[in-house]
Amino acid sequence: MTSRMALVLLVMVAGCTSDAAGAGAPAQDGGGGATVDGPSPFQEAGPVPPAMDCGEPSGKRYYVSPSGDDAAEGTQAAPWRTLQKAAAAAQPGDGVYLMAGTFQEQLVPKVSGSEGKYIIYAAADVTSRPVIDGTGSKGELISVSDLSYLKLCNLVVRNSKDYGVQIGGGDHIAVLGLTVERSGEAAIYFEGTQDLSIEGCSTRDSVSSGIGVWYSKRAAVRHNKVVNARNDADKGHEESISISGTEDFEVSDNEIWIDGGPTDTGGNAAIKIKESCQRGKVFKNFAHDFPEGSIGLDAWEAGLNGTPTLNSIDIYANRIERAGGIRVSSEELGIVENINIFNNVLIHTNNGIMITASAKNGPKWNVNIFNNTIYEGAPDGWGGIWIVTENFKNAVIRNNIVVSNEWNMGKITLGYKSKLAEVTADHNLVLGEKHGIDGFADAVELSDMDGNATADPKFVDAAGGDLHVQAGSPAIDQGATIAGVTVDYDGVSRPQGAAYDIGAFERGN
Repeated sequence: MTSRMALVLLVMVAGCTSDAAGAGAPAQDGGGGATVDGPSPFQEAGPVPPAMDCGEPSGKRYYVSPSGDDAAEGTQAAPWRTLQKAAAAAQPGDGVYLMAGTFQEQLVPKVSGSEGKYIIYAAADVTSRPVIDGTGSKGELISVSDLSYLKLCNLVVRNSKDYGVQIGGGDHIAVLGLTVERSGEAAIYFEGTQDLSIEGCSTRDSVSSGIGVWYSKRAAVRHNKVVNARNDADKGHEESISISGTEDFEVSDNEIWIDGGPTDTGGNAAIKIKESCQRGKVFKNFAHDFPEGSIGLDAWEAGLNGTPTLNSIDIYANRIERAGGIRVSSEELGIVENINIFNNVLIHTNNGIMITASAKNGPKWNVNIFNNTIYEGAPDGWGGIWIVTENFKNAVIRNNIVVSNEWNMGKITLGYKSKLAEVTADHNLVLGEKHGIDGFADAVELSDMDGNATADPKFVDAAGGDLHVQAGSPAIDQGATIAGVTVDYDGVSRPQGAAYDIGAFERGN
């Protein structure tokens, strides 16, 4: 046991065991009301930018129109013609407003704002938004380099041969309400930026990520829609939302899906947290109709050569339907550690929640899987909770519901019996046949160990996607109390009854 354990749950549940002697018939009462001792496993992320809006300029207003004239005054009645003219004129506190029409040029801001005096580049009329179109041109369409205190609001960016929006360096940059379509690289891309916000944007048909944040600090990615990212079978790379090597971040309330086209899905994920990411929260996202992994962690080379590990990530209250699941991996021997996966809802997923042995199979330490509800794996996938690597330490699987009547693999399964001492699995409720894991002859069905139960959880309307439980469900009041899991998927406080309910939803008595 390493010093890193001070950061995570110390599991001590009365009457529950994780060694081979604890195997046997599942407990039907679930041991409800047991309490987890030790410190909370949930770390506070550092500060991220608050919710942003475009706001109003405190200084001058300049207007630009495709039918304007750079010799004019730059007013609404006499707008300038080029974005370059406006970018050169704007000073801290000013606003540059693009009028309706199509601009076939780059927007390259030249001047930083200052604290309390953002420079704003925005649509003059949100009901008739201007378009920056890259047809026939090269390079990114909006490019910001080493500037501070800028907002880009409510613009349409289309047909870039490179990045749609590229931000390098700088700080306090907000991209708000942009629509970015048909990008030859990532649609919206930040690298090396501090205090950044991407909110209310929509991206479609990008060869690389819809949204990418690399090697940055204090990042907020909220309320965006990403469709058909990584859409080129030959050139596609990265993931729909990629967060890489970033400290103190939030990815929340985004919707990610694929709706057709020549999408290269191999290696794609809806959201991927990778390399030396630290102190992040991924919550309230909706990934659906997505054939590959939906939310993934990949340490890559994090923790090697003096770099930080991928650590302290909370993944919670996400909904995943007709898609891949949640995966914890390390493809290039890096270290991923101190991960909490809780209150998620997965319906018809390919692989449920997995700790995997991908590629070079680096170490995975201290992974907690709490209060998730998993219903019906996809017919061609694994739909439960799986540990299919030997290179892990201290996995805790508690208070989860796993139901699958269509697929005959295991429900909560460890691929290697020799690793039983590294797993605690209790207060879980499962239903469905249990046939191990294909290719793992020594697999152990953890849900058959003492302290777990096999029974119908009595969902309200599983076929209709409502996985709340009915009155009389064996999930009610049968969970362990977990410091840090103080609310359910809906934000309802736990417990509502005598003890925590099992699964993502709290009902109480």
